[in-house]
Amino acid sequence: MADSQKMVTINVGGELFVTTIDTLVKGDTMLSKMFGGDFSNGKDEDGNVFIDRDGSNFRLILNFLRSGRIVLPQQRNILDELLIEADYYQIIELKNLIESKIQKETRVQYCKVLCNGDWIGQLNYLVDKGWEIYKFITETESKYRELDDYGKLLKNGIGWYDTQTQCILLKKPIKLSTETPKEYKQSEQT
Repeated sequence: MADSQKMVTINVGGELFVTTIDTLVKGDTMLSKMFGGDFSNGKDEDGNVFIDRDGSNFRLILNFLRSGRIVLPQQRNILDELLIEADYYQIIELKNLIESKIQKETRVQYCKVLCNGDWIGQLNYLVDKGWEIYKFITETESKYRELDDYGKLLKNGIGWYDTQTQCILLKKPIKLSTETPKEYKQSEQT
């Protein structure tokens, strides 16, 4: 059997995984460096390569390395964990796929603060509530940058904001729930 087809058992956080060296050295990843001989690997008491990580998502990592494809989990917390692992193992393609899915599932809400009156108090309140400053808008930008995203948002149904006062555009991500709604049964009337 060629060395690349040699089977290897990996202990990831106490969970054992069996694969081939060929799978592990695909691409320019931390695993390809580990199993390509770039640095030495720790071993467990049975002589298996030991990786001190949570093994719960490693099956997905291996499947992606095997085929270059993946069915990403629907639960956001598992997706976030997988993103951390893809970053740790330096699997850029997988990391990009996960970030793209997260971005598609996250909508953004916008609001503006007019810089008059108690605008500093309003701004501080919104920032404390999780809003991020997105853009400082000048009078010129609010009148003439209609085709930009923030210009479209300033239109907001009440007309252009075109006074001499500047405003600040803020944004806040809204995470879409991927949980299946619970079904409720109507109670039977007796």
